Amino acid sequence: MANRMNIGVIAVLDALGFKGIWRRQDLSTLINHLRESVKFGRAIAKASQYQFTVDPVMSRIGVTSTVRMFSDTVLIAVHFDPSELREKLVGLGKDEAWLKNRVVLTVLFDVCMFLSIAIAKKPVLVYRGCVCAGEMLIDSDIFLGPAVDEAAEKSPLADGGFVWLARSAQSWISDDMIPTRPVITLDELAIPYAVSLKGGSTYQTRVVNPLLMTDEKQRKQIIVDTLRSFDTDSVLVEVKQQNTEAMLERARAVLSKSG
Repeated sequence: MANRMNIGVIAVLDALGFKGIWRRQDLSTLINHLRESVKFGRAIAKASQYQFTVDPVMSRIGVTSTVRMFSDTVLIAVHFDPSELREKLVGLGKDEAWLKNRVVLTVLFDVCMFLSIAIAKKPVLVYRGCVCAGEMLIDSDIFLGPAVDEAAEKSPLADGGFVWLARSAQSWISDDMIPTRPVITLDELAIPYAVSLKGGSTYQTRVVNPLLMTDEKQRKQIIVDTLRSFDTDSVLVEVKQQNTEAMLERARAVLSKSG
C-alpha cells in the first residue's frame, strides 16, 4: 500500500488486571481464551469487510476493516483513503458525513462484538479502551498516526471497564441509525455515560455496551462473573470494580427499557 495517511476510526483496548494474571488463572484456560479471541477478532474484520464489499459506496471508496490482537492489547479500526473523496461519492447519493457515520458505527459494533466474547468466556477479561477518529496509517501489523496515538494515550485513563468515545470519534456521528442493524439504536450500542477517569474526574461521552448481544438472564450472570473477575485486595481495584458495576447496571437498564 502507499505510505500515506488514511482517515478512519480506531479503538485501542487492553484488559484490566492482566499483569500477573498467569498466577491467578489456569494457564491453559487463559491461553485458550486468548486464542479464541484472536480468531474471533479476525472473523469480525472479515464480516465487516464483506459488508463493505457488497455495499456500492463502501466498495467504491475502498473502506478497509482491520483487527489486530497482541496478547491483551486489541486494535479495531476502519479506515479509507480520503483523496478525491468527493469525486468518488459523485452519483452515489451519499456525502462525507454519511461515510464517517457509517465508519464510526461499524467500529462501535465491532468493539461490541469483541467485548461480548471477552466477558462470556472463562476467565472473564474486562477491557477498557478509547475510540478515536482521524488520520492513521495501517499496514499489516504497523499502526501509526495521530488517531492511533490519541487512542493509545487515552485508553488507560478510564478508571474501570469502559470503552469510551473521545471527542474526535463523537464528531463523526451524524445519525442514530445503525445501517446494518436497523433494530439497534445508537443509545443501545453506545450508551450516554459519564465515564469515571483516574484522579476522580468524569467525562460525559458514550460507552460501548458490552451487554448488547445478551438476553436479560445472561446479563445478570455476566455482571456477576465480571465483578468476580476483579482482584479486590486493593482499594484502587475495588474502585474500578464499583465503577464497572455502575456502568453495567446502566447498560442493563437501557436494554431492559428498550425490551
